Amino acid sequence: MFWLCHASLQHHLCGMLSVVL
Repeated sequence: MFWLCHASLQHHLCGMLSVVL
């Protein structure tokens, strides 16, 4: 779900989600 992270403005939040998922 990297592309989703890019689209999102929350970088730190995206990183945490990436680790969890």
